[in-house]
Order: sequence, then structure tokens, then C-alpha cells
Amino acid sequence: MPPSKRELSSWYLYDWANSAYSTTVITLFIGPYLTTIAQNSQVNGLVNFLG
Repeated sequence: MPPSKRELSSWYLYDWANSAYSTTVITLFIGPYLTTIAQNSQVNGLVNFLG
């Protein structure tokens, strides 16, 4: 039995919302994290990602 139009619409909206949430979380947390790492780089310009 093929999925109904309502089921498909529900999955479309779920996928759209989930993608927007993931993108927002990554943008909010990864940006400041990478900025902090770059600011704490060593004198010779190398970045130590493991601390």
C-alpha cells in the first residue's frame, strides 16, 4: 500500500525541520569553537586540535 499524501507531507515537514535544527546547532556551536581554536594557535601559526 503506497503512503498517503498526509504521511508524505508529514515526513517532508519532519525532514525540513530536522535539517534546519541541525544546521542551526552546528552554526551556533562550531563557529565559536573554531574561532577559539584559531585564537589560541601557537606562535608559529599551527593549530593543535587536541588541546
